[in-house]
Amino acid sequence: MDLKTLQQIYLDRLAPRPDVRWGITGVLFLFYCIRIWSTGAFYLITYCLGIYLLHALILFLTPKGEMIPDPFENIEDDDYIPETIDNEFKPFIRNLPEFDFWMFVTKIVGMALIGTYFGILDVPVYTPILVVYFIFMVGYTAKRLIAHMKKYNYNPFLQSKEYYKK
Repeated sequence: MDLKTLQQIYLDRLAPRPDVRWGITGVLFLFYCIRIWSTGAFYLITYCLGIYLLHALILFLTPKGEMIPDPFENIEDDDYIPETIDNEFKPFIRNLPEFDFWMFVTKIVGMALIGTYFGILDVPVYTPILVVYFIFMVGYTAKRLIAHMKKYNYNPFLQSKEYYKK
């Protein structure tokens, strides 16, 4: 059996078990945090990891569809008319499904952990600037994403149809 087949067998076994999958990713992230804390270095790798995780989260929280544009393409896109989209119930289909989101996060955390073993990747940076810029980016992204959710009337945290009492 080759490596690709063996990898696919394990992924197929893990697919119905999100608790085990996210547990593995959590342990891998814990190892990464311990590595960063023990070395006191690799802050640029941590910043890049945060940016990639933020990107994955945006893809995970936005719906897939041709009628709803990317929340970060146009700053003011006033051409949206709610009547052009029919009001029938459509399930929330994510841009990045949960399994693919898990794979992306696990690969990124694993690559960041491996990157901490190469001294050449320990670029000296002024950490407070990275922290402030990252907090600014997360705040701006959250603001844009919430505005996008309100404008296009979707909620990625609820998976059921709305019912109205008569």
